[in-house]
Amino acid sequence: MLPSGMHDLVNLRHLDIRGCYFLTEMPKEMSKLKQLNSLSDYIVGKDEENGIRELGTMDNLHRSFCISQLENVKNCGEASEAKMGNKKHINTLNLKWNPIVGYDSAQTQRDILDKLQPHENLKELSIERYPSEAFSDWLGLSRYSKMTKLSLYYCTNCCELPSLQHLRISQFDRLEKIDFEFYSRNNNGSFQ
Repeated sequence: MLPSGMHDLVNLRHLDIRGCYFLTEMPKEMSKLKQLNSLSDYIVGKDEENGIRELGTMDNLHRSFCISQLENVKNCGEASEAKMGNKKHINTLNLKWNPIVGYDSAQTQRDILDKLQPHENLKELSIERYPSEAFSDWLGLSRYSKMTKLSLYYCTNCCELPSLQHLRISQFDRLEKIDFEFYSRNNNGSFQ
């Protein structure tokens, strides 16, 4: 467990908790750490004081960032308050759900992913154990043309894929087909 008074370290710039496998949630009121430039991971807690909303003020985050235990996000309103689109210095984002039974509806999970839409300059995105059947529409938008890597892991309920140029998939137990629309057209009309 991280110290409960961590929110008092208002000038803290770097917090690396990689490898802290037994850490189950972040301390309360992390939103007070507005000067953070790097935060390796944010573990979403079940309470409002350490939920995903706490990320809303952390617009100075840089480089690689991971949000885990997204199953603790109760609704898309909470996810929206994380303001992921404002974090323009993050170039690699990892979104993780835990493999537990009893998620809210597939539509609720998709709405949550919709609201976690990152900024347009993101270069790498990884999504793990996403429990819904379909991904958010923003994954296939052309404005994410700077994204060079998309990795999807253990999304066992997904039945359809976003439309992309490059995609790595792993452990899609229910995937039955990749639609013709998935392939991109080049200038002469042929498919790649």
